[in-house]
Amino acid sequence: MTDSKDEELRGLAKKIFDRSDDLEIEAHAVQNDRLYLALKKPTSGNEIIFLQIKGFSRLFSEKKLLPEDLSLWMKLRIPAAMVKIEHNISDMSIHESKLYFSTTCKAHDCSALWKYDLQSKNTEPVLLKSISNGRLEGIFYTADTNTLMGVFDQHGKNAQFLKVSFLEKENR
Repeated sequence: MTDSKDEELRGLAKKIFDRSDDLEIEAHAVQNDRLYLALKKPTSGNEIIFLQIKGFSRLFSEKKLLPEDLSLWMKLRIPAAMVKIEHNISDMSIHESKLYFSTTCKAHDCSALWKYDLQSKNTEPVLLKSISNGRLEGIFYTADTNTLMGVFDQHGKNAQFLKVSFLEKENR
């Protein structure tokens, strides 16, 4: 990150190393030999920082990451009007041009499920579901049934799941 040509990515690295902030990767997704990472730390407010690693299979074959392969993919801000409590990202899934992600409340037992159209000029994600009791920790999209599945952190209790079926096939 410190060797990146991307000024914003170098700034993020400087923030982490100069202030001893944690770098915490909370979620990841893979699409077309690109690895997308969502950071839980460092962030501020309801902001989510996403990184992208191009040609990530080279990480396994050559065991190296070139500075030009790592970039700041995007930043998303969760609209304050939609959530009254600060959220952190908990997981993500990419299907075609849609980014689905879940968030959990920082200090309360609540969650939310979001969708962001990667081809849209809109800068805010769309709230799909707000969950007032439970911490949604993992999600995945199944294209054959056009369904988003989720699992909750139950701290050793019986598992709880979420299923969101999209009634119409989304535009492809």
